[in-house]
Amino acid sequence: MPLEPESVYFQLGHLVATIPDLAANGDIQPETHRWLGRAYALVNEFDRGSEAINLKMQVDFLASGLDRRGAAQKIQAILFRILAVAELRAPAAARGAFIPAGNAFDAMAAVGSVLNRATSDILIVDPYMDEKALTDFAVLVGIELRLLADERDHKPSFRPAVKRWISQYGRERPVQARLASARSLHDRLIAVDGQTTWV
Repeated sequence: MPLEPESVYFQLGHLVATIPDLAANGDIQPETHRWLGRAYALVNEFDRGSEAINLKMQVDFLASGLDRRGAAQKIQAILFRILAVAELRAPAAARGAFIPAGNAFDAMAAVGSVLNRATSDILIVDPYMDEKALTDFAVLVGIELRLLADERDHKPSFRPAVKRWISQYGRERPVQARLASARSLHDRLIAVDGQTTWV
């Protein structure tokens, strides 16, 4: 039974987000072989034509050690092409869910779009939170913003920024900041109006 377009999009997005270092020297590790197997299975399910054939060929080149860097780049290019097509086929509400690592401006714009949807409150969880939660994101909202960071891993700039924000804006633009016990947070997330969550 063929996978639903939204399911394919999310699975491919997760796959792209977890790309291992394919060009690393040495033997390919078992977890990388598993990742490559999942990549081939998804691409083959989505596109049984030239992209699947090309991916299999590049995986074979990668395993042979011949032009490993070139094969790694081609594998990534294939996956990004397939992800782009899957995104077009996915329902409109699901599109834009994945942002490639390193695309800092795209990530900031996507987070801004998420924050603009909020009507009552926003919770941002980031173990490594710093002042950017306020300078980049709090300035975009006029509703209650709750911030949760890790007691051990938050950046030194976080607490002073929160104090200054509260001093300047008070109840006009309310912010609550808390620290979770050390190493109890592992992922970043945004929850909007207690109904929708982005990880």
